[in-house]
Amino acid sequence: AESIRLAHLPRDLEHALNTHALPLLREATRASAAGQPRPATSEHVAAEVASQRLDREYAATLRMLHEARVRLPHFAPRRVLDFGAGPGAASWAARAVWGAAVLDIVAVEPNEGMRTLGARLGGASLGSGSVAGSAMLDDAGGEDGRAAGGGGNSAGERPALRWLDRLPSTDEPHCDLVVAAFSLDTLPAPALRKAVRALWERVAEGGLLAVAHPATPAGFSTSLLVRDLLCGEGADALFGTEGRSRAKLIAPCPHALACPLALGGPLQQWHGGRRGITRSSSPCFVEQRVVESVSRAYVSRAKRRGRQRVVLNERFSYMIVQRGRDDAHGDAHGSAEWSRIIRHPRPRSGHVMLDLCTSSGDVLPQVLSKGKSHRLAYRQGRKARLGEAWHWPLPVQDDLDD
Repeated sequence: AESIRLAHLPRDLEHALNTHALPLLREATRASAAGQPRPATSEHVAAEVASQRLDREYAATLRMLHEARVRLPHFAPRRVLDFGAGPGAASWAARAVWGAAVLDIVAVEPNEGMRTLGARLGGASLGSGSVAGSAMLDDAGGEDGRAAGGGGNSAGERPALRWLDRLPSTDEPHCDLVVAAFSLDTLPAPALRKAVRALWERVAEGGLLAVAHPATPAGFSTSLLVRDLLCGEGADALFGTEGRSRAKLIAPCPHALACPLALGGPLQQWHGGRRGITRSSSPCFVEQRVVESVSRAYVSRAKRRGRQRVVLNERFSYMIVQRGRDDAHGDAHGSAEWSRIIRHPRPRSGHVMLDLCTSSGDVLPQVLSKGKSHRLAYRQGRKARLGEAWHWPLPVQDDLDD
């Protein structure tokens, strides 16, 4: 239930790319064909970046937020903060998961070209509620940080989409959902701690902080650092003695103990040498397939046949944390123990092998036999995918010893 077999960009987003991004790309192509320098304005650069990253970031964020909805079915964010928004992929993913009628989105992006393009793309479906703002906010949160046209929505109105170049003031209402997709992994450790604290301070009680990073050792290390800052020993230093109790880990980990897959850990060598995964890849990630955007298809048209659209496979690591010890919105699986499939299932003749990260903090293998295992468990195991939750009973120690 957590995975999405194949993601597609929303029709409104594809139409917006056709309207606002493709003309800039065509202009750059015509300049190159004429032997002239390619336009280097901020809007042209933003269109180039969007053609390479928008579809991938949308797919990763959609998969991450879809799991949050599965695990917390009663959670419905009213106000969303998209930090490091780029062209607005996370904002589109949030609307795709929870619907546009209940979302008030604040997108934070320091690059002016990205803000302009993101506001135009969002305006294709949001109407006049999409405004590109340029309010400044100092580190202490002294400035107001509001842009013209922003504000909440009453029932039945179109959602408001505000674009700022810095985080809004902490005096504004806190956000039910704060997303930082592919925007924290390049920060040094001191700046990352400061950013995590600033984002966490803007999460409302019972709200979620969701971060996504590339499936690289640096990206996975960033995910682990965010995990430690909010749910581990780092919370005591960052928020005081009560800091750790204020955060509840929702996904992907089934436990809040030390990660057995941490870089340099005992299982790193095993995961680094698995088939098809190089040693430089992240030891813990998920995958999401997505049909490429119309802008990427245009840029890569020389490699396509007619209007062919290629399916991309985006790998990423992520972390979803809820503010507050008690689950005010209700967990989809209650307090039952569950595990996470951390390696591609290996189907064989008459059996399938799984590797699970369990609620006890260990990584255990499980072999499901067609003749000995439960029929539904065996069928589910053969169809399971990397990163999905596993709710069937784990093997006992005697079975592992055998």
